Amino acid sequence: MSIWSRKKMKETGKIRMRGNYWKAVLAAIIITFAAGSAGMAGGASVGSSSGASDSTESVESSESSYSSENTMGNMEAEETTDDEISVISLKIDEMTDTGFAFFVFWVVTAAVIILGVAVVIDVFLLNPLEIGCRRFFYLNLRENADIKELGYVFDKSYKNSVKIMFFMDVKVVLWTLLFIIPGIVKSYEYRLIPYLLAEDTELDSKEAFAKSRELMKGNKWRAFVLDLSFILWNFLSAMTFGLVGIFYSNPYQYSTDAAFYQAVKEESYDRI
Repeated sequence: MSIWSRKKMKETGKIRMRGNYWKAVLAAIIITFAAGSAGMAGGASVGSSSGASDSTESVESSESSYSSENTMGNMEAEETTDDEISVISLKIDEMTDTGFAFFVFWVVTAAVIILGVAVVIDVFLLNPLEIGCRRFFYLNLRENADIKELGYVFDKSYKNSVKIMFFMDVKVVLWTLLFIIPGIVKSYEYRLIPYLLAEDTELDSKEAFAKSRELMKGNKWRAFVLDLSFILWNFLSAMTFGLVGIFYSNPYQYSTDAAFYQAVKEESYDRI
């Protein structure tokens, strides 16, 4: 049985990335930008003013104070002023409490809306794009792939792919909520689902999860170590404000991931 070494996967990924360099770079930019754009959203703020009302109340207060001074004397004016200060202070406290409640309401509402929009974008746009990206790099292992492959899912069983990827995300999130480690393990267990859908969008949910689970059996640690081998490239990308990632390490890593999928597929066939 032929076992692909990590060196062979990375060498294959690098060679094929260089063989179709600019399309690989563009494919990596599109999927990376799409993934990052989910976290971008605009906020909204609200406010109110009551200048005319405040002005009217000020004039009325002045007239009342002037009349009081002329009829009741300084003692009564002082008592009236104290009462007004108490009333104004109470109103200010009420307005502060009400304003804070409205502020919290709008912040929570905006957060819920932003989260909802992000989920919709992720489910209906980013996940299908991810499948297309995986298809591009997988096909590129054999021959120069076309950039149009990124939109493959939108014309091929779109609803089925959206549904399966959504279930995959939900399962990983639920496992992560229990403990962090099980979530990481499950993310590696389901790692190959986008590739499986990239080859066959007609797979049903049960079959897709079962195939990925079978292929990753005994290969999760191998995939984890493969990911770790790119950590210095990721660090260098961060140090160059993403330039190294855009023009080299991102397409290189996507291509190597495709080589990993090809490797575990071939090895699974050899076991049969």
